[in-house]
Amino acid sequence: MLLARPLLASAVAVVAVSAVTALPAAASMPATNTALAATPMCIDATNARTNGTQIHLWQCADHTNQRFVIDNGQIKVKDTIGTSREVCLDATNDRVNGTRVHLWQCADHTNQRFVIDEGHIKVKDTLA
Repeated sequence: MLLARPLLASAVAVVAVSAVTALPAAASMPATNTALAATPMCIDATNARTNGTQIHLWQCADHTNQRFVIDNGQIKVKDTIGTSREVCLDATNDRVNGTRVHLWQCADHTNQRFVIDEGHIKVKDTLA
């Protein structure tokens, strides 16, 4: 009987260790908000071309409202080029986080001048 207790204790320890090591690893869960998009998304100017129209993201398609041209530092909605009312991306007059970009009639204003620098689209007058 004295020998049975140490053997029983050893058997329990082996079973406990086996149970722990036999458990499957927990599946790694992706971080919140990191899901991959099912389809490519594009900058979209909507169908409106009026001052103050907010731009947004929309599923990429062969639509004119997703076609832009960089012309002398301005990002223009392609189908307005050569018309009496060319429309550009416009950063408003604010230069703070959260400032929205919208459409505005193209003018020679600094809030419509952008540069592409190392893959970033930057408001030109914010560069040192």
